[in-house]
Amino acid sequence: TLPKKPNASPMQLLVHNNQLYTVGEFTKCGDSTCYFVARFDGTYWHPVGNLMKYFKSYYPAQINCIAFYKNELYLGGSFNDSTGMDRNIVKFNGTEWVNVGTGIRESFAWVNNMQEYKGELYIGGYFSKTPEIPSRGVVKWDGTQYKPFGFNGLFGGSQTSDMKIFKNQLFIVGNFTQFDNMPTGNILVTDSATICSLRSFSNPAFSPGFGGIGNIEAMGDTLVLTGYFDYLDTVKANYVGKIWGSFSNYTSCISIGINELSFENSIKIYPNPVSNILHIESEQYFEAGTEIEIINCLGQTVLKTPYKNEIDVSQLSSGCYTIKIGGKSSIYHSKFIKE
Repeated sequence: TLPKKPNASPMQLLVHNNQLYTVGEFTKCGDSTCYFVARFDGTYWHPVGNLMKYFKSYYPAQINCIAFYKNELYLGGSFNDSTGMDRNIVKFNGTEWVNVGTGIRESFAWVNNMQEYKGELYIGGYFSKTPEIPSRGVVKWDGTQYKPFGFNGLFGGSQTSDMKIFKNQLFIVGNFTQFDNMPTGNILVTDSATICSLRSFSNPAFSPGFGGIGNIEAMGDTLVLTGYFDYLDTVKANYVGKIWGSFSNYTSCISIGINELSFENSIKIYPNPVSNILHIESEQYFEAGTEIEIINCLGQTVLKTPYKNEIDVSQLSSGCYTIKIGGKSSIYHSKFIKE
């Protein structure tokens, strides 16, 4: 049994290296002072760093979720750092709590859930952007920088509430009726190269109700959903239901990935983000006939030109793009953001 239960309800539990971690709004665990996060070794509760040093003040400080990524502990929620800047995500580097890039920074935003998938940390919640990129409701973090998830992201509620890996795919649920230009009923599936709607919302799919889908759990070959919804397709569900099958026959999908070979150190593109002229510096030799393609997040080629060192992108819409430089023997890809 636990020595003492925390003096406020835990929000999430996570087992890592045979230790139990929990987060919430508590300030004590067992006989110790634990600010919002605690570790249980099977006998005693222990604090994890001093999170109060990171916060500007106790309020508003709410921790909603916890994850380990690249052997560092990440917390997400709604809080400011010690300077008063809204960050909403923080990590523990083994010694102290530090910012995760520039954070999920908006005056009315929060992080609900995090899930590592194919080497990247997917971050979900209620927000419309990070300082670097537009990414509504879901954003990716690779340990160094934030990356967009799709182009415009979620609409019609615009909030994710849970993520789970199931059958090697990442399922994302929440309260939303559209992703980019694709209708979807509160649930998306991605394999990192495509994003798909499990059901077309016009079928109808999952009735959004007020809060959409709150939680998703795998049980054998079945996914169990709970939340505030009335129907799954045309079947009366009353807040809990299940779906099953091959999870491969999607009605709508958007391509977001290209088998990407990085430029490494031989090619530089700058500035990034860019407003007008994108510059390319290369130590790599490209044979005659090499072309440059600019591809949007839907996989559509929006600009194509013979290889040159300066590309005018001023007419492109704001968002994330892939630049592809290809000849007969080599193809290189990288990403950039058009402001």
